[in-house]
Amino acid sequence: MDKLQALSSKLNFKNFSHGYNNSTKRLNKDFNYAFSMEFNSTAERDNYESDPIHINIAKQHLLPLINNNTESILVFDF
Repeated sequence: MDKLQALSSKLNFKNFSHGYNNSTKRLNKDFNYAFSMEFNSTAERDNYESDPIHINIAKQHLLPLINNNTESILVFDF
């Protein structure tokens, strides 16, 4: 997550936060960790998604940690 946080100055994140599920309600549907990124515009978000640095970090550092590869990811853009 530190590597993603470091991208904020390069890729114009408005905000970045992350954390481990600590709820006792058991409504997390097997999701244990989350991060949220806020961008100033959809164009900046789209630039981030296609940026080679982001893609490299995702492939090398995030995807190996995820069960069932991308089937264990939930993306919600708003």
